[in-house]
Amino acid sequence: MNIPVQVPIELKMLLRSNFHKDGGKGGDLAEPAEVRHLQEAVTNYMTACHVLWPFDYGPLVILRVLVENRWGEAAGSDMRERVGLVSRFFNEVVSDNSGRAVRGEPPLEYEKVRAKWTRQVELSFPQLHFLGNGTAGAAAATGGGKAKAGRDGRAQQGAGKGGLNTPKAMHNNRLVCYAYNQRDGCKRPRGAADACKDANGKLYAHYCNNYDRVKATHCLAMHPRCANH
Repeated sequence: MNIPVQVPIELKMLLRSNFHKDGGKGGDLAEPAEVRHLQEAVTNYMTACHVLWPFDYGPLVILRVLVENRWGEAAGSDMRERVGLVSRFFNEVVSDNSGRAVRGEPPLEYEKVRAKWTRQVELSFPQLHFLGNGTAGAAAATGGGKAKAGRDGRAQQGAGKGGLNTPKAMHNNRLVCYAYNQRDGCKRPRGAADACKDANGKLYAHYCNNYDRVKATHCLAMHPRCANH
C-alpha cells in the first residue's frame, strides 16, 4: 500500500531559474527578486497542481489572497521585504495544505488563508494598522517602505475584524527577533549571547515567539519557533 508523504515546497523552488538546480542537497537556489518572479513562481505552482490534481482549489485561494493584497504592497518600496512577506505566506499555506492532503483533508478555505496573510503582515510590520477585512492597506498612511524596520515581535491590533490581538513577544524588555524564529534564521550580527542587533544597535532577543492562545503566553524558550512548534 502506498502511504502519502508530505513533500516540502517553497516558493523559490518554483522559479524558472531554479528548475535545473538541486535544492534538495542544499543547492544555491536563487531567491525571487521582483514581483514578476513571485507571480511566475505562483503561476508555475498553479499549473503543476492543475495537471496533477485538477480539482485542488488550494492554489486558486492563494492567488486570490495575493491579488487582493497586491502581491505584498504592504511592505512598501523595499522589494526584499515584499518578496520575503509573500514567500513566507506562500510557504506556510502550501505546507499546511500538503499536511492536510496527507491526512485526507481538503485545502484551507479562503477565510483561513486570508487570516494567515494577516498574521504574516502582523509579524513582519507590527506598526501597521489593519483595516476592515484584515488586509494590510495602511502602508501608504504609515510611510510605505519605512515600515520595514518593524520585523520583530507582534503588535496589539487596532480596530477591525482582521486584528488577531496578539501581544508582542518580549524577553527581558527586548522584542523577540522575528527572523530567528523563521526557517532561514537571523542574519543580523550578534549583539549579546542571546540577541542580535540592528543597524542602530537595538537588541532583539533570540527566543521562541510561539504564542499559546489558551495560556495567553509566549513560549520564550531558547529555540526557534519553526523547529519546535
